[in-house]
Amino acid sequence: MVELEREVILEAILPELRDGVLEVPSDVPEAATGRAAVVAQAPGILAGLPVAREIYGRMGVRLRMLKGEGAVVERGERVAEVGGAIRAIRMGAGLALTFLSRLSSVASGRVEPDGSPLEGYAADVGSAARSSTVGENRPGEAVAFALQEEDG
Repeated sequence: MVELEREVILEAILPELRDGVLEVPSDVPEAATGRAAVVAQAPGILAGLPVAREIYGRMGVRLRMLKGEGAVVERGERVAEVGGAIRAIRMGAGLALTFLSRLSSVASGRVEPDGSPLEGYAADVGSAARSSTVGENRPGEAVAFALQEEDG
């Protein structure tokens, strides 16, 4: 399997984090903690969990992968769990899910990579996965993910 270097992840996410794209939810008490699941909203090939883990890790949120890079996922399937401060989970969701959706869409062959090292990695993950699985390609249909908060 293709390895994703941490430097490549940091090069992609640090400008986003510095530009203040994260919104702090004010409707949640600061001390509230919880869990959430990252759930596939469309079928495809999973790519980008190390990026989501790095984003969340910088906010003190734990991410546990339930599926590996290159796994074929179906709609409604849980691919990861996150836990920690609810504010941090919600704050990081937009950026983490955007990267996860974009990279999985590239891996699934639904969008063309933009030439960046991160998207080149996703294309390689997809090539390896597609060579070992048979699946329907849906050009233009993005692979999307959502965060589902859990009780307890």
